[in-house]
Amino acid sequence: MPIRLNESQSQFVGAIVAAIFGIGLFVVGGRLIVYEYMLAEPVTVSGLIVDSGNTRSSHGGNINFIRYEFVDQLGKTRLGTSSGYSGKKGDNILLEYCSRFPSIHRVAGEGKTSGKED
Repeated sequence: MPIRLNESQSQFVGAIVAAIFGIGLFVVGGRLIVYEYMLAEPVTVSGLIVDSGNTRSSHGGNINFIRYEFVDQLGKTRLGTSSGYSGKKGDNILLEYCSRFPSIHRVAGEGKTSGKED
């Protein structure tokens, strides 16, 4: 037998669902805005592909990916992963990262998909 809610309970449940949905949009959108702000004036550096391959897409087919490494201005080696790119182990690749927060990086010109440290 289905659960019956009265009008005030139904409104409360609707408000909770809307709030959760709104918080989710805020978190996802906020993350993209922060990454784009942080990478507005990126440091460009040459990196090295350390692994590549492909994986199954949730929409069917395969998606190429690479794992890369680079050295930031402080001499620390950073690692990252990016999908939609192909290359061979040992190939050079142009990367960009935020000078204030080098753990935020991506393949140069990647758009709104930002890499993050593995």
